[in-house]
Amino acid sequence: MENIALIRHAYVQPDKQRRGIGGQLLTHLLKQTCKPVLVGTRITSIYAIKFYEIHGLRQISFKEKNKLLNRFWSIPKIQIENSTVLADLKWFRENKNIT
Repeated sequence: MENIALIRHAYVQPDKQRRGIGGQLLTHLLKQTCKPVLVGTRITSIYAIKFYEIHGLRQISFKEKNKLLNRFWSIPKIQIENSTVLADLKWFRENKNIT
């Protein structure tokens, strides 16, 4: 399980969004590793979640996201409660018993 890559912060300036830059950035980041990738974001960031889903990532279960946020991120409990984690297909393939 330690063999993962985290995308912690990757943003496109608001005035530059909706031009394909974010998709290109994410594609570039995903190509930088052969490890499964996890991305954390706020549960209220509907546009960010949709963006990642459009690009092939899926949200993991509530129970598992809490475990992963506690394990790989150093964030306060309130932030854990208000966050979600998305994973690429490699992560789901390697963790078939976890959804």
